[in-house]
Formats: sequence, C-alpha cells, structure tokens
Amino acid sequence: MNKYVQKLTLRRKYRALKNCFLVFFIGLSLMGTGLAQQPQSAAVTINVKDTPLRNVMRIIEDQSGFSFMYSSNIVNLNHRVSVSLTNVSPERALQEIFKNTGISYAIQDKIITLNKTVVRSRQAERQSITVSGLVTDDENAALVGVSVSLKDDPSRNAVTGYNGRYVLPNVATDAILEFRHLGRMTMEVPVQERSNIDVQMEITKLMLEDVKVIGIGYGSVQKRDLTGAVASIDGDKLAAFSNTTISQSLQGRLPGVEVRMTSSEPGATPQIRIRGTNSIMGGNEPLWIIDGFPGMPNMLNVADIESVEVLKDASATAIYGSRGANGVIIVTTKQGVVGRAQVDYNGRYGVSTVARRLPLMMANEYMQYQNILNVNALGVPYFSQEDIDYAGVGYDWQELAFRHARTNEHSVSLKGGTDKTRVALSSSYYDEEGIIQGSDINRVSLHGNINQKISDKLSIISNLIYTRTKHNKQSGILSSFVMAPPTAGPYDDEGNYTDFRTLYPFSPSGQNNPEAQIREKSYLWTSNRTMANAAVLYKPIEELTFRIALNANMSNARQDDYTTTKYPTSTGDASIDQSEDLSLNNDNTVTYAQKIGLHDFSIMGGVTYEQSESKGTSMSGHGFLNDLGGTYNIAAAEMKDTPTASYSKWAMLSYLGRLNYTYNDKYLATVSFRADGSSRYSKGSKWGYFPSAAFAWRVKEESFLKDIDIINNLKLRAGYGESGNTAISPYATLDLLTPMSTIFGKEEYQLYHPSSFFNHALKWETTAQWNFGIDIGMWQNRLRLTADYYIKNTYDLLNNVELPESSGFISGTKNIGEMRNKGFEFQADARLLDRVVKWDLSLNASFNKNEVYSLPFDEDVPGTKRSITIINDYINLLREGQPIGVFYGYVEDGYDAAGSIRYKNLDNDSGGLINELDKDIIGDPNPFCTFGLSTSVAYKNFTLSAFAQGSYGNDIYSLAMASLTHNYSGNRGINTFRDVLYDYWTPENPNATYPALTAAATTSLRMSDRFVYDGSYIRLRNVELSYNIPLKGVNWIQSMGVYCSVQNLFTFSSYPFYNPDVNTYGGSSSVSQGVDNFSYPSAKGYTTGVRMQF
Repeated sequence: MNKYVQKLTLRRKYRALKNCFLVFFIGLSLMGTGLAQQPQSAAVTINVKDTPLRNVMRIIEDQSGFSFMYSSNIVNLNHRVSVSLTNVSPERALQEIFKNTGISYAIQDKIITLNKTVVRSRQAERQSITVSGLVTDDENAALVGVSVSLKDDPSRNAVTGYNGRYVLPNVATDAILEFRHLGRMTMEVPVQERSNIDVQMEITKLMLEDVKVIGIGYGSVQKRDLTGAVASIDGDKLAAFSNTTISQSLQGRLPGVEVRMTSSEPGATPQIRIRGTNSIMGGNEPLWIIDGFPGMPNMLNVADIESVEVLKDASATAIYGSRGANGVIIVTTKQGVVGRAQVDYNGRYGVSTVARRLPLMMANEYMQYQNILNVNALGVPYFSQEDIDYAGVGYDWQELAFRHARTNEHSVSLKGGTDKTRVALSSSYYDEEGIIQGSDINRVSLHGNINQKISDKLSIISNLIYTRTKHNKQSGILSSFVMAPPTAGPYDDEGNYTDFRTLYPFSPSGQNNPEAQIREKSYLWTSNRTMANAAVLYKPIEELTFRIALNANMSNARQDDYTTTKYPTSTGDASIDQSEDLSLNNDNTVTYAQKIGLHDFSIMGGVTYEQSESKGTSMSGHGFLNDLGGTYNIAAAEMKDTPTASYSKWAMLSYLGRLNYTYNDKYLATVSFRADGSSRYSKGSKWGYFPSAAFAWRVKEESFLKDIDIINNLKLRAGYGESGNTAISPYATLDLLTPMSTIFGKEEYQLYHPSSFFNHALKWETTAQWNFGIDIGMWQNRLRLTADYYIKNTYDLLNNVELPESSGFISGTKNIGEMRNKGFEFQADARLLDRVVKWDLSLNASFNKNEVYSLPFDEDVPGTKRSITIINDYINLLREGQPIGVFYGYVEDGYDAAGSIRYKNLDNDSGGLINELDKDIIGDPNPFCTFGLSTSVAYKNFTLSAFAQGSYGNDIYSLAMASLTHNYSGNRGINTFRDVLYDYWTPENPNATYPALTAAATTSLRMSDRFVYDGSYIRLRNVELSYNIPLKGVNWIQSMGVYCSVQNLFTFSSYPFYNPDVNTYGGSSSVSQGVDNFSYPSAKGYTTGVRMQF
C-alpha cells in the first residue's frame, strides 16, 4: 500500500487497545490488594496501651476490611483501651475491645454496627430461650429456604418455610444468629434475650449474577445453569445513557455483539452482527424476541426494558431454527411487582452539536485554489488579487449546516399489585433534534403488562406496546454543505436562493443550494406500531405447565416527500409511499420439570405457527400551481405517475423440543431440536431441521475445588448446533409474471411475461457452530470472567448469480458456497473496591475472523457499483479465501511526470495498460477486534461512571474524501480541504499528498488504495456524575437522584472525515461494508436529568 494511504503502523494500532487492557489489569492488581483484606481470611493483630477507642477501631478497619457504623451519642470514641492480640479473628478482637464498655456489636456483611448493651443478670446470661421470627426480602416478601444457625455452633440450625418463618429452640440469650441465603448478604444478629427476631435480607449484587434468571427462548434458567453462550445486561444499565434506540445502547456493551452505525441521524437503525457475517444475500440482523415473540426493537422505550439476553452460539439459538442463524436478542420488559404501587419518573434534557468539523477552505483560499486550476486549464486566473484580499474568511457553510440540537425525554411508570394481580404501566415521550438542520425524531410510547393469577393452577399474562414515531430526514444534504463555495451565501442580493450552478463559469451543473434543500425539501416518515400478546398458563400439577400464547404485530408507515415550487429547477414534486404489515404468532408449549434424587431435569415440547402479510402502495406527481397541501394535494399535480401496489405473504409451521438435565448439580446438558416448514421453499425443500446439544461441567462442585474459598464458580461449557436463515423473498421459488404492454397494429395490449428464474432446488441456508467456553467467579464473585471460542460455518449460501443467455434470464437465486467465522470473546467484571468507596470495572472484547470459504467455480463475486462524479466502479468483492466484502481496486505507484496518479501494473503486461487485471485486495472493512470498557466509582451519594468503546483493524473506503479532495474536473467549483491548496504536486513538490491541480490529474482517477483509511478508533461514549439526594422527612418521595453527563466526549482516530464509526451502505447490503459516502456525522452531547421514585 502506498504512502498516501493513511494507516497506522502495527505498533500504533495496538497502542490504543493495549491501554484499555492495561487499565483493566492495573485495576485487577489493585483489586488483589483489596481482596487480601477479605473478612473471611482476615487476621487482626493489636498491641495498644491506653489508646483512644477511635484509634483502635481504625486499626481493625485497616487490617480486616470491616467498616464501623455507630452513633456518636452511644459510643465514646475517647474511651481508653489496652489490649494485646496476635493473629485473632475480627470477632475475637471486638469481644476484647468492647468488654465491659456497655457496647454491643452486630456484623452484617462487612459492616460492624455498634449499639448499647442490654443489661442482663448473670442468671439471664445462662438462660436458654426459643427464638422465632420472619425473614423477608427487599420488598418485604417472605423468603423461603433461609438457613438460620448459631454462629458458634452451625450444626444448630433451622430453615425458613414457605411463609418465611423459622423457629430455633434452646438458644442462649447471648448467642449470635447467622442468616444465610444464596444471592443475599449473610447477616449476624445478636439474640440479646429476644425471643422474636425479624430480619430483612438484602441482595448481594456480586452474588446475584449466579441466580439471575436468563431467558433462553421458550423458557428460562438461572445464569449458573447455562450451557450455551449467552450474554446479558440489565435494562437499567442501558437506560443510563441517552440513546434513541436499544440497538444503539448495545454498542460496546456485550462481547460478540458488533454494532456499527450506518448513520448518526436521529432514528437511524444501526447494523448489528453477532459473531460476524453469516450470509451474502440474506439479512445478517439478529432475531429480536420481545416478551417471547418476534418484534421490532425500534418500538421499545429503553426505560421499559428489564433485561436483554443475547443468544450467540447455535446450541442456544437452534431452538429458533431457521430464524436463529444470526443470533437472537431476547428483550424482557418490566413486569408488575407485589406490594404497594411504585411510581418512577425519569426526565432528561440535552444539547448536542457536531463532534468535529472539517478543515475546509476559507473564501480567500478557495479563490487562490480556483485560480491555480484556471491558470492550468486556461492560462489566466479567474479572481483578481483585489477580490482575494477582500474575500477574507467568507461564508462558513458548516456553521449553517450544524446547530445546537435539543433532546427532551420523559418517562413515567407505575408498578404494583397483589399476590393475585400484578400490573406494570408506562408511557414515554422522546423528542430529539438532529445536529443537521431539518432532521429530527419524535416518539411516543405506551406499555402495559398484566399478570393475573386466576387460581393456583391458572394464570394469564398480557402485554401491550404501542409506539408512534415521526421522523424528519435530510437525505444527501451533507455533501451539499461541505462542497458549497465559501465565496457566496445562501441568498443573492435580491433575496432569492443563490444558484450555485451558474455562480461561476466553472461551477458544477448539479451543485445544490443547501439552504434551499433545508427549506424547500421535506422527507417525513410516520409510523404506528402495536404489539399485543396474551399467554395462558395452566399447571395441573406443580411439575407440569401448559402454555398457549397469541401475538399480533401490526404496523403502518407512510413516507411523504415533497419539493416546493420555490426550489430552484422545481415546479413541485410529491410522492407518497404507504405500507402495512401484520404478523401473527401462535405458540403452544408444554413443560415438565422434576427433581428425583440427584437428577434434575425439564422437558419442553411445542408447536408454533407464524404468518406475515405486507402491503404497499406508492404514488407521485409533478407540477403544482402552489404548495398548499403538500403531498395531500397530490391529485392537483399536472403530471401523475402510474400508482403502484405490492403484496406479499408467507407462513411457517414449526415443531420444537428441548431437554435440560443436571446431575448432582455438577454435570449439565441441554439438547434441543426444531423443524421448520416454510412457504418460501418449494415442495421437497420446505422443511429444515435444526438440532443442538450443549454440555457443562461445574468444576467448582468437585471435591478437589469445593473447599477452595477463593473460587466461587468454575464451569466449563461445550456445544454444537445448527440454525438456519430464510434468506429469500416469499416468492423466490415461484415463476413470477410481470405485466407489460405492447402494440399490435394500432392497438395497445396488456400481457404478462416471466420475470424471475424458477429454481425449485433452492435449499435452506444453514449455519453450524461449535462453541467452547469457561465461566469463572472468584473472591465472592468480585471477579467474574466469561470466555468463549467458536467456529461457525455457513453452507448453501444463497445469492443472485448470472445465468446463461439460454435461460432467458439475466440472473437468478442459487445456493453458491460456504462462509466461515471463527473467533474468541471474553468479558471480565471486577469489584475493585468495596468499602466506603466502591469501584467497579468491566471489560469486554471480541475477536472475529471471517472467510469466504467456497464460491462456485472459484469465481469472484463483485459488489454493487458505486458512482461519484469522477469514479464509477465497484469497491467490495467476494473472493474465496478472503473476508466478506474486502476492498478491491488499484494500487498507487506515485505520480507521473505531469503530476497525475500512477497505478501499479500488477499483471506485468508489456504494453503497460492499466485495466481490471491490475486490481488487488486493498483493504478489509471487517474489524479484527471490537471492545468496550466501563467503570463506576461510588462514594456516599455520589457516583461517577464512564464508558468507552471502539474498533480495531477495520478499514474505511471513503468516497466522501474522493469526491471532496480530488474533484478537479467535473465538479471543479466545489470547496475542499485547506491542505489541498498547500500540498499539491508540482515539480518542486514531487512527494505531495495531492496530485497536480489540473483536470487531467483526476479524470483518470480510479477506485484505489488512495481512499482507504484506517477505521480503528476509541470513543469515550459517556461520562456521568450522579448524586442521590437525601430525603429526610419527605415521605412521599422514596428516592431522588440528579445527574449530568457528556456523550462522545473524545474520539481517537486517524480518519480525517467526520466519523470513523461509519457504514453508509451496511444497512442495505451484506457485501457493501465499510464505505463512507457522506454519512450523517456523530454528535457530542451534554445532558442533565433527574430520576425519582414515589
């Protein structure tokens, strides 16, 4: 690659990524120091004489990791203490220090609470009593299975029953009770002659991960029982940052989930890839499951999300059969809770602006630049020196293009219920202005959930989600802004729009006035989406559950485009596109779960049916007398195009089953199978079969590890599975006819002709995947690590290929090849400090290598041609042995004697002719690694959090840079980068960055490595400071917090255009990846907000 391709050296490329890992592992080393002070292994040595109590307490805190909690009215910190203890437990030290002081202590987790000692007689101290009480959770619900024992004699114990109550006889009045429950803080409570002791046990967040319930499709399991590769994140973490959609919120959050922005415009849908690209023709987007049914993520308000689970390996996704090849994202919305009604309010206000601006020419520089071009073309300059001196800075079009955009977001939710009925209701309002004038999005969402228990055996769950969205877009306006000449403003002296086409003799014929585009062109998209479902659960016995569920997804959308009569060259143009979609689902499953001795298993089987119907209509008109009514007055157009309509329908019937089995809480297995029958395929190929199996070994439960306290969890996983992709249109296997008209004699006749190639042999596109993983938890789960290695092969790839002329068709769909993805991913979470200051750190990284493994006849498959004024060629390519969508073009070889770009003659033909045979692989849009790093530090009521994410090893092909900096011929009159004027080729500057300023230097421009840039970047996505306000004496507010945050504060990248996280055509093509053609820039935002709970 030549010196003009702006790539980092290997050492510089690794530096940014290495720093992220360095921060993480430095944190781990600090954590090691903190972990050495864990109470379980702490030993205290004290040798003091006549020392104030406060000093002795500080010694215990430093050596043990405990913290004291007390009232200064109770504890005399100046009390003098003399004690000599060596390597004793903290409890033993406390007994000696507070002996005869009138102070008692209680230990809960690592907090020592000091209170006055209840005065008792010697006879009372020797008494034994029966102690009973109630144990509840954070929400005052009874806790079942809590172990209550004597601290000094754990064999004396009791267990709480279904009502949360316990009874423990013959307890000494000065004994200490110990309460233990999986996932909750262990509590130590002195009896102090009390016969009734009620306890409320709090969740231990560090241990909660093991018992968290994870959705796995048609069921759920505890996280500790997972056998497949499943990543999860709580909804509260996603809602903490300002994002338009849940898809944006997932960027950098989970290993194996790559999120790339096709545009930073408000409402834009990012591209999501789970473990790489699997398909050529078919969509590579994952399947979204919302509350158990397929849905659209854009209809969700992030504040309504309880949790998100991502099923990544085929052993997990195979249960979704032909729709699971690209991974499955399961979204669970918030449900009602038992207890009094709880109202939550979240509100935020933000201001954002463009994250960076381009170094474009000022007016006087633009004139000098055009003079050089004019002298080289015609021999004389166009602008006089007086004009240049007078011009100065000129008009800043970027100042007009970008604004300080406002964002308002408000959401209110209500949760509550009884043991019979639980209800959750919420509404939200989101309004975001785009940083480019004329772009914005407005969304209103409603969500309701009711869980009704009819009887002990019968219950009904219902959900409703409604979203209305209005989205104003600005299509293709960015290029008009950056190319507009700085010597002229938007209006001429008479107040009319400046016509840039006739501004100068060298002005491009197609150059638009950006102000006119903003004011006189509108692109409004409006949609209404509704998702409604209900499920009936019947449990004739405790072990058996029948579930019948129905779901309906309905949406209607309308696109209104209008160009007014005031726009230059327009007499008024209007178009309307409307669409309606209806999807129906019916799931019928039965689950049987049983535990017999050491054997724990559950069996699930079911039948599902899905049907989808889509309708669309389009109409357009041209020529209007006025602009009253806009698109709603399309009937008044002088010329109306023929209206068009479309319709499609498909259906799928499925049979599925799964077995989960655990032996002795050590060995776990999951086996599943699904058969899908799709209407898309012809007879003989309608059914696809997708098996999977996964196994896990909980090594921690083996005798050789069980007593090693430092390790809380060690589990090994392995699995294999197959899933599919219905990557063809509903009628791809039918011989379609298209209407046309023809003239016989003097009459016009309507007829039909074949329009598609009928391939009855099309097969399912299938992805088979191996996965090997490990889960580790250490130091009471203060360190958690999950790592996976996978090999994923997709075969019978579906794609359109050229057909022989004898077939009568140009192209058709065939199964053409194979593709492979293999990689490694990990996530590490650590609680580095857990005392007065709490510090959490999380790091995830994903490494994936894609390879097109096989193509028919070893022939290359070119991508779509991309055309700009000076180049018309394809950029991306499919080639056997290469990653999907590699950049394919010419390799530069310096300049010739006239300053034009020279290209290497790679085929070494004697004539030196540069042609297609001289092309080579010049870049790869697929990242070698994507990563995310988050941290939070909490002190008292303050919390400071930060989140960064990035990508390493991918390239960008910048059509934007080609158009803007090398357009000396067809678009000569446009503005460009300042350094073009100061670093172009001349005989005196033969190693310049840019070619000679002549039309000839760029008329022969080609798709070459000149426009390939390193796409690696690290972005500080969010920094937030929050404060929980103390609410003493305020009973009607349970909690209140305020916060301020900054989004996209810094981006470290060598890419010279607006945004390195760019993929202009990624949303419409699996092959055309990594191209930037004036994509919407990213924004830097400032947000302040409040969170309240009533």
